Order: sequence, then C-alpha cells, then structure tokens
Amino acid sequence: YKFAGVLLIALPHILGAPLPESLGFANTDPEAVKALTAYSGDFILMTSVGMGIFYLLLGALSAFCVDRFIPVAEERVA
Repeated sequence: YKFAGVLLIALPHILGAPLPESLGFANTDPEAVKALTAYSGDFILMTSVGMGIFYLLLGALSAFCVDRFIPVAEERVA
C-alpha cells in the first residue's frame, strides 16, 4: 500500500498537469486580458514577498517559543 500511495502521489508529476486551452479569464476583451495578465505578475510578486515575511516571522516566533518554553538539558563535561 505504501508503494501504491507513493506512486499515486508522484503520478501527476510524472504525467504532467493538463494545460488550459485559453487564459481562462471571464472577460475576453483584449484590453481586459492584457490588464489581467499584467496584474498576474504583480500578484505573484506580492504573494511571494508576503509569504516570505510571514515565514520569517513564523520562524522567529517559533524560535522564541522554543527558547522560552522548552527546557534544554545541560551537557555534562567529563
């Protein structure tokens, strides 16, 4: 079962995802498609920056909580 599970998880990566026939925007006006395409680049950039800040804060907060609330056993020197 484990092998079948790994195979099923890897299957979309092996076969590849289906590609849409068009951009898929609801408004097919060329000006609207041009504007939405320009916004998609901005969306990717802003999402990446926002998630980067989020993960930096999450890591710092996690490190603070581990340092504050989880006791560390002291090492003995022989």
